[in-house]
Amino acid sequence: MVFRFWLISALVSGGSSQDGSCKAGEQCNGENTYGPNDVPKERPRNPHHLFPYDIFGEAAMPFLDEIMRTEITHVQQYCMFPPYPWSLVGYDNLISHDLLHSAPIEGSFAEFGVGEGGTSIYFARKAKMYGRKFLSVDSFAGLPKPTESDNQYFLEGDYGPPKGVDNHKAFLELVDRMDVNDTVTVVKGFFGDIAIPDDPAFEKFAFVHLDSDLYQSIYDSFMKIWDRVVPGGFVIVDDYFHFVQGPARAVTDFFRDHVGEPPVLFVLPVHAVLIVKGMSPCPKNAQAPVGKSSRPDWGEGATATRPAFTRALDGNFYSFQALRSIEALHRTVEVSVARVTAEYEERRQKGQPVHELERVRRNAESFLGFLRYPATAPQSSVDLYRYLASMEDVIDLQEAYDCRAGGRQTKNEINIDRDRSGPSNIVNAQPSEPLASE
Repeated sequence: MVFRFWLISALVSGGSSQDGSCKAGEQCNGENTYGPNDVPKERPRNPHHLFPYDIFGEAAMPFLDEIMRTEITHVQQYCMFPPYPWSLVGYDNLISHDLLHSAPIEGSFAEFGVGEGGTSIYFARKAKMYGRKFLSVDSFAGLPKPTESDNQYFLEGDYGPPKGVDNHKAFLELVDRMDVNDTVTVVKGFFGDIAIPDDPAFEKFAFVHLDSDLYQSIYDSFMKIWDRVVPGGFVIVDDYFHFVQGPARAVTDFFRDHVGEPPVLFVLPVHAVLIVKGMSPCPKNAQAPVGKSSRPDWGEGATATRPAFTRALDGNFYSFQALRSIEALHRTVEVSVARVTAEYEERRQKGQPVHELERVRRNAESFLGFLRYPATAPQSSVDLYRYLASMEDVIDLQEAYDCRAGGRQTKNEINIDRDRSGPSNIVNAQPSEPLASE
């Protein structure tokens, strides 16, 4: 009864917070706020101009090499924000170092789920530089109907074109304008219905990007491509960490049904994971994680049965090595931490409220610390949640559960041929405006 009374009171009051005039560390309604062990109660109105939003968009540009800056500029108006530019920067970092240079992996590139077109074009241009071919697959009619394996979020037809718009034609024209028509093959259709073109170039894949949002689409994509992905090749699953949960469930089910063991999931910003074909959480002769085992039956040395990767609470094996290897991300987050710290101190010195900045600052500092954490140091089953917690503002903004029967009514649309001046869905927040608490 006490809990019920508290819950009703909280709902009626709208989750009331502390007085808007109190500042961190001061007395507020008789309570001392925000000691080192406290979780700040106030949060800024979402979205805002500080971390994590300020690490997206153009923030990374000063820390990229000239070629990457030029290539990203070519496609920025055909990309979603977020994750732009980190989907491009992170994937490119891996492709360049691990697939093309250090020990080249044979095979073409592909994307299932073209969306705005930017990722396909970017990596098609990359493929062309190295004499590879690129396969782009999309229905160009929006998403198929979600299944019972998808949480309520998307509608059938989401990300389809506005009435009277032909995204298939628009994408073909974009391919031509971007000078990759000799590299890209476009296949139109839902992923379970299409056939991989009968072309020797597509018998093997080195890199495949799956960006299709729903359980069945991801599962069908794996069925089409997995046997063609060469050992050491990359498959990136976008929207793995998403409220719909369909992509995550599809990965689990596919690897259980067809591979026989779970994959190692290399986390990439913000919602994606990378799977390296042939990499196992239990490889032969692998070095087990650092730290004394709490399970004596795992054994020690060459006969140990302990996994080489720490298993997370959700049952998956994650690695943050790829995320932490993105030097431009480190540099961009360092600037973000400095920015929120400077604004915090400036407002504090002026006697202005700073309580809504406290949680933002802690998230930024936490994420930077997470990036800097050594791969050789002990790993934890809850590291994934440390990563996600620091991104809470971006994640919370995407929540879209609708209590109406059938959920949301209006479909999201994509118009590849629209007039553009920057990444889609970019948050237009200016740092000159003070943050307002929720």
